[in-house]
Amino acid sequence: MDTDATTHEEISKRIEVARDLAYEAGEKLKELYNTHLEVYQKEVSADEVTNADHASEEIIIRGIKKNFPNDSIASEEAGSISGWRNIKGNNYIWHVDPLDGTRYYKEKKGEAFTVNLGLQLRDCSGNFGMVGGVVYEVLKDNQYYSVVDSGAFLNNDRIQASSCTEVSKASVIVEEPEKKFAGQTDFEEFSKKMQKDLEEVQKKVKNYLSLHLGSWSICQVARGQYDAYIDFSGSTRIYDVAPAIVILTEAGGTIHNLGKNKSLPRLVATNGKLNFDFLKHD
Repeated sequence: MDTDATTHEEISKRIEVARDLAYEAGEKLKELYNTHLEVYQKEVSADEVTNADHASEEIIIRGIKKNFPNDSIASEEAGSISGWRNIKGNNYIWHVDPLDGTRYYKEKKGEAFTVNLGLQLRDCSGNFGMVGGVVYEVLKDNQYYSVVDSGAFLNNDRIQASSCTEVSKASVIVEEPEKKFAGQTDFEEFSKKMQKDLEEVQKKVKNYLSLHLGSWSICQVARGQYDAYIDFSGSTRIYDVAPAIVILTEAGGTIHNLGKNKSLPRLVATNGKLNFDFLKHD
């Protein structure tokens, strides 16, 4: 999305605030990490949510409202929180996942849970585009962030996607099929199809890691640790990947949706040099 100097400054200001909020929310998650968690079942999916999710979310929403009261917020736990929308001007929409990887956080399995804040801009023509993002890997104190047309960074150091051009030499992160939402009535058929594609990927690549953590995984592609991320889950939502979209593209990578359903995208994120054309679109 093209932005003028004034808009770019507005975006940069928001991402600076988002970085601070991600750190603050991360400190709360660290504080609660070894405590007894209150765990609840979500009403609309098979996911669980904890008091830590809610505590992190409260910090982020309060901070956005304080600094940018006219912005809209779509948060995983609280849902849509709309500020005043000036339909004739720019409208900023925040996509918030206050704790991505709740299962890993709750079960103390791995360290790669994150705080995610993605920023979307609806311009005067009504076009939407992701223009900034922050992904904070809490326990390792790694913060990935980007503003459109300004590069991608990890802890203030610029990052770049890898130069791998051959699938046979590629290291890939995959998300395996996972039913989360009651409305996925054709999931069994979908899962069989994805399993076939997944096995094809496993045969062709050098090595792969299976993990259900969208933004963190895409950030590993952005920094060149992995060469691609392929989502076979069928359960990804925009808040799962929103900030990482900008981070990856600013690091030289590309991202495509192979699915028909925009609300449940099937993403292939690469270093911009690999071609997984054997994977079919829906």
